[in-house]
Amino acid sequence: MTLTFEEICPRWDKLLDTIEQTTTAKMDKQVLNELGNFGKCAVAEAWNGFAYVAECHICYTFGVKFYTEGSDREKYDKQFRTLKDEFAEHWNTKHLGYDKQ
Repeated sequence: MTLTFEEICPRWDKLLDTIEQTTTAKMDKQVLNELGNFGKCAVAEAWNGFAYVAECHICYTFGVKFYTEGSDREKYDKQFRTLKDEFAEHWNTKHLGYDKQ
């Protein structure tokens, strides 16, 4: 069984879908700050906290990409949805069933 980004990161999936539907050029500063915070970002939600930074270099890279891609609306529209799918694929391949606690 594989999981979707929505199942892995339900809070961020809902939040990012809402942002995608807005007409603003930049994300809300608070949302962007959380997206760049390794303890609150989408990858942290998947890991239930900050521990992933030391556990998985690829997850760390995804955390950085979520922030950098999310900070620009054009990049978000073109690339961020793909990034969610790529993260879900990585999660399913490397971490599904892995006890993160």
